[in-house]
Amino acid sequence: MDLQKIEPLLIDYALDVAPPEVMALVEAYVEKDAVAGAQLVQWQSVVGLARRAILNRNSTLALAAIPVFPRRRLQTAQRRTRMRKGATWAAALAACLTLGFFAGSQTQRQPNATAAASGNQKPALGTAERPIAAVRNFGSLAWRRAMVQQIADRPEQPSNYALKDLMILYHPTGG
Repeated sequence: MDLQKIEPLLIDYALDVAPPEVMALVEAYVEKDAVAGAQLVQWQSVVGLARRAILNRNSTLALAAIPVFPRRRLQTAQRRTRMRKGATWAAALAACLTLGFFAGSQTQRQPNATAAASGNQKPALGTAERPIAAVRNFGSLAWRRAMVQQIADRPEQPSNYALKDLMILYHPTGG
């Protein structure tokens, strides 16, 4: 058996807080394993020093029992901290996705009616009237301008994720 697995039992044995069955098992194990026996003697000396220090500080106290380390409470607190952190991350992610969804559905591209009526439309990023296939150097500035112009000239298609469509889907009467 690994010494790290048995060490908590050795500490409990040294503190005299282990149940009688565990104390009997520890005694049997210490007889077979010399390293565990040396570790038990070391823990017993540490406990003895701690008890003497407590007794010297308060000479009126009887032999004080040293409390057992609250390992389960520590593990529970660590588990709760991890769960709280995970829930916080999940809530933040959900908030970001929701905000992005509603921002995207509200900022649909709509044609500027006043600019079209007055004839003062802004020129596109590039003055590339050439189709993209005519540009030979892919990745060049002229190719990028032609690509942006082609995307800008496409007619706008209705969004499937508009807020009003979502409200129709989830409204109790269906609209």
